[in-house]
Amino acid sequence: EGDVEWNSDTVREELASVQDDLDSLTGSINALLDLSRLESAAWEPKREWFDLSDVLWTAISRIPRTQKPRVEVSLPDSLPMVRVDFVQWSRAIENLLSNALAYSAQDSPVRVGASVDEGSFRIWVEDQGPGIRPDEREKVFEKFYRGESTSRSSAGTGLWLAVTREIVLFHGGRIWVEDVAPHGARFV
Repeated sequence: EGDVEWNSDTVREELASVQDDLDSLTGSINALLDLSRLESAAWEPKREWFDLSDVLWTAISRIPRTQKPRVEVSLPDSLPMVRVDFVQWSRAIENLLSNALAYSAQDSPVRVGASVDEGSFRIWVEDQGPGIRPDEREKVFEKFYRGESTSRSSAGTGLWLAVTREIVLFHGGRIWVEDVAPHGARFV
């Protein structure tokens, strides 16, 4: 319209909001596609040997710059080489980090760590959010499930933890949730 005056700041904000919504939609579609491939065994992992710390730092590097100061890393001096699909495994860790950042207070830290024990390794992501009730600890890994304690105003589709579980299972691992005192959750 020729008679409309555009405020460039308002237009920028609206376009940024539209871009965020499109990114979210794209992420949801990609999660559904990934989950479909994983569940149907159409995905064949490309397992190669990688330093576990490289996988972890790659996942951490993908966290939005504004959120990185909240991420605290606790890794032993040396981590083993692991035979994994690098892309998928780093995606699983990124999913856990994104989930922890989304469901904990903006000023609270999210911790990521790893340990090695008798030929196996553990990766954990811990937040100081509302935690997960014992009766929901298995359900959170089901597609489209969003916990009872989850704020319905928070964005989310209930897909990313399901994708993460499938990636972990494909690699012969397991994933679970633990309590963090006084509040929060640790995904291992």
